[in-house]
Amino acid sequence: MALTGPADRQLSTGADGKFSSLLPVGDYQVVITAFGYAQKTATATITPNGTTTLNVALDAVPSVNISGTVTDGSGHGWPLYAKVTVVGPSGLSDYTTPSNGRYSLTVPAGATYSLNIESVYPGYETVTKEVVVASRNVVTNVAVPANADACETAPGYEYGSDGEFQTFSGGTTPDGWEVVDHLGNGQVWKFTDDSNRGNLTGGGGGFANVDSDRYGSSGQQDTSLVSPVVDLSDVSAPVIRFNQDFNWLGPETADVDLSLDGGQTWANVLSQKNDAAGPRVTEVAIPQAAGQSQVRVRFHYYDAAWEWWWQVDNVLIGSEVNCVPTDGAMVFGHVRDKNTGGYVNGATVTSVDKPAEKVTTVATPDDTGLEDGFYWMFSSLTGTHKFTATAGNYVSQSKNVDVQADWATGTNFQLKAGQLSVTPGTLTGNAKIPSGKASKTFTVTNTGGAPVDVAFGERDAGFELERADGSRVSRQQILGAEG
Repeated sequence: MALTGPADRQLSTGADGKFSSLLPVGDYQVVITAFGYAQKTATATITPNGTTTLNVALDAVPSVNISGTVTDGSGHGWPLYAKVTVVGPSGLSDYTTPSNGRYSLTVPAGATYSLNIESVYPGYETVTKEVVVASRNVVTNVAVPANADACETAPGYEYGSDGEFQTFSGGTTPDGWEVVDHLGNGQVWKFTDDSNRGNLTGGGGGFANVDSDRYGSSGQQDTSLVSPVVDLSDVSAPVIRFNQDFNWLGPETADVDLSLDGGQTWANVLSQKNDAAGPRVTEVAIPQAAGQSQVRVRFHYYDAAWEWWWQVDNVLIGSEVNCVPTDGAMVFGHVRDKNTGGYVNGATVTSVDKPAEKVTTVATPDDTGLEDGFYWMFSSLTGTHKFTATAGNYVSQSKNVDVQADWATGTNFQLKAGQLSVTPGTLTGNAKIPSGKASKTFTVTNTGGAPVDVAFGERDAGFELERADGSRVSRQQILGAEG
């Protein structure tokens, strides 16, 4: 509610539709809006020391559906499990169905809406789509791209570029790259964090580094990290871009050099003789490399003897970073208890032919249309492969799954377990002190789908004594009594 007059106010009604405000005396115009209803304007006059009541009845407007499909937009094209939200105070949202990416929203007709599409799967961009609604249902399909800043977290993607892009995440010298030891003493670039400094460049995960401080007072370093040959024939505005942390002490130098003939000759494009503290992104334009097919870049650290260090990460030689799809597909589904039909959270689903690819089932409290015990995973193997679901106190189940490339294949599991039924549920016996006995019979039945071992033991449940007058007294009462 928007009030204009001697004082302007923005009010909201409570869950019961009521509102109140203390206002200066005077005449006010009140504009009332609510999602799903036609806007209405009213007037109100506030008098001295009085209470003015304004009741407004809003008219519902016709509703239509916005529906469609959300898919991967960077190469795989599979259905995307995502949350689609109408931007604004309505709070209206729907989750897509993992098997087909479908969503549906009921909205008032005759308006323009912004839809916010946020993938449940990591590594995707959040997309906003504007939809104009008249008097009919509208179909709006959305392709969501992988986030170029998070390719390695998006399932089924890796970093790529129009030239060369390297994240140094493997812990060893990347394919095609070369480490040169100009002094032959083994004090060279490494891809492990031996000093436990962490990645100080602003990048994430692994990085390349030459650590003069770690090599000690007797050390000396002259070493190069050299890229593979990069074809920039189709790149018109190439750059060398990288994250770095150069902790300079002096007189060491951190150079970036460029070769256009595959490494036969080199020209310096950046020479650093002062701190370049991270997190830092450094970019050097190399227009001379545009259209060249034999481009190499080297990071040369020299004149170093017990200095500090140079860390380098996320090296781009080209003009843009993108996400490149890798072979594979999505597999999703639920794990259930075969005895009860309930859903099992915390179960593990594993690709038998590639055991490193596994996932844990989870609850889905935010998506009321999707049952618990849910899992999804990227499978780098397509075709028919075996997957196994396991959980504590359950018998594992394996299934052959026909994994369709660039698609989402659904597979559900039902795990068997033992389940005991005891009849009757309770037993009561009377025995006379001091040598009385009571015998009772009960039956234990395994109603579950798997064998179970049963062990019987005693449990002290206390006792009651009968007094001469027929009343009873418990062990606790006896212990708590005086005398």
